[in-house]
Amino acid sequence: MDTLSIDRISVIRSVTEELFTALGFEERLRRILEIAMRSADAEGGTIFLHDPASNSLVFRYVVGERANELIGKRIDADMGKAGKVLRTGEAELTPNAESDTEVNRKVGASIGRTTRDLITVPLRSHGEPPLGVMQVVNKRHGTFTEEDKALLEVIADVAAMALRNAELARDAELAHLGQTLGSLSHDLKNKVFAIVGWLDTIGPEIDEVREKAPEAYPNILEALAAIRGAATDVHHYTKLIADAVRGTVSEINLQPTNFSDMAEQAVARKSADARMRGVKIVPDIEPTDEAMMDRVYINSLLENLIHNAIEAASPAGTVFVTVRQCPPGAFLEGDCVMLEVRDTGKGMPDHKLQEILEGRAVSSKANGSGLGTRIIRKAILAHGGRWEGESEEGSGTTFRIRLPLRPAI
Repeated sequence: MDTLSIDRISVIRSVTEELFTALGFEERLRRILEIAMRSADAEGGTIFLHDPASNSLVFRYVVGERANELIGKRIDADMGKAGKVLRTGEAELTPNAESDTEVNRKVGASIGRTTRDLITVPLRSHGEPPLGVMQVVNKRHGTFTEEDKALLEVIADVAAMALRNAELARDAELAHLGQTLGSLSHDLKNKVFAIVGWLDTIGPEIDEVREKAPEAYPNILEALAAIRGAATDVHHYTKLIADAVRGTVSEINLQPTNFSDMAEQAVARKSADARMRGVKIVPDIEPTDEAMMDRVYINSLLENLIHNAIEAASPAGTVFVTVRQCPPGAFLEGDCVMLEVRDTGKGMPDHKLQEILEGRAVSSKANGSGLGTRIIRKAILAHGGRWEGESEEGSGTTFRIRLPLRPAI
């Protein structure tokens, strides 16, 4: 058996052991690139993931000088060696990058790096279009060879399988969760109807209370209304979560709502959690006009957005919650309310922010699902609103939401 065959077997064993013991998608990306660079004796490397919606390649994981400046950036999927390999599905060895006209030098120039040589390989499972491209640059000793390229192709094939399995596992988990929540929502609906039906049958007894204890009558009516509302909200919230998992938008139930009051109540509910984490909440909530909104959706939006900000700011950070009435005509043809939640946490790379805003985020926490941000987005879409964000690593994140007072649905 020749040396190359032995090296390939060794690489396959190493890649399989490392990648299939890595639990998270991000951890697999890191290990893939580390193995590739180690095998090829490379100074730096990049994993690009393809975004079909924008036909761009995203710098998802980068190792090398000033790597943080590249993570999250996008390039046209038709540009450079990476774009060519994505289109053709064929690996390329570039022994003299400085004279090769197909090499995109703008990226290297933007971070002051000179690329001497490189290898570019597709991340592709058998029979499927590439997930992206892996590229290693600047061999430490000598120049990249065909043998290096062959080894990286082996790594890329196994890596693509591992990444695809991670995606399938995530999809299967969400599908199971959606099915479970759908069943739970159905069961809760039956129980809620039973509670509401029981409340409707005790009318005569309540009338008797009004005659015998008139001072207690208003309090009893208020308590029964709260029970009815809480039971209905539990069912609606469970259905909202199930729909968020499935990727559908729940039917919206518009009611007269004071958004600023709801924001103040959400801040009050989350204050104890913030104190336990050493986080200070600074509310700046101005009165807003009455709006037609779905209270379950809006409560979920506020709770999740403030909760996420508290987690990001922990420990000892600050969360700023701002509510304003937009100027007349500021939201298309109608008026709107504006909610801004800003934290002083670590911030996030651009690609993470875009995943959240586009509803593609998956939690990196062991017990997280990413459902909170999906629910926020579903609530905004259901009301015909807009969502934007900005983040700077090391300085925190700001999310800004505009919701029309009268949704056009």
